Amino acid sequence: MKILFTLCFFFISSFANAEYPIANLELNNNISNYFSDKELKDYNWETRGYGSNEIYSLIVITDPKQILFVNYSIMSIAYNNNTGFIEYVAGFIQGFDSFNQCIDYRDTQVNKSYFDKSFNIEKVKNDHKETGVKQHKIIFEKPSFAVTFNCDEAEDRINYRLDYLTENFNDWVVELEGTESEYE
Repeated sequence: MKILFTLCFFFISSFANAEYPIANLELNNNISNYFSDKELKDYNWETRGYGSNEIYSLIVITDPKQILFVNYSIMSIAYNNNTGFIEYVAGFIQGFDSFNQCIDYRDTQVNKSYFDKSFNIEKVKNDHKETGVKQHKIIFEKPSFAVTFNCDEAEDRINYRLDYLTENFNDWVVELEGTESEYE
């Protein structure tokens, strides 16, 4: 009975706290440690800047609750095609009614998270000119990687996103997207 209670406690608490790392996906680990070649092919997402002939490949999982048993609507994972190492992981929750509702949710997730908060912290507002996406982020940064809690607004969609990424991937995507940041 004690074991059953403990398992129930951990199962319920996993949904109450921000999940980092998402589904135990660690940066700088080989993508093949988590996904088969068939899964990589099935989830592959060819888009501007990503692909097998590019620096990074991107996989997008549209049903991560079923596949990875996580509480996200969509997940995306980028890995370096030369090394096979994961350099970006993101979990999205879609469908917030207002940007303020997303900000409240984001702030709650930051407060509930268990990761090392001795990181350097920044609050940032981004405007991605290429994609039209506006973001409000809380970034926890160490020299080689960052964890970000985001609210993204594009057209009429508002989404929460938890992501973590290597410094190399961040530099690459900032150049790809033409990102401009405003630090609070």
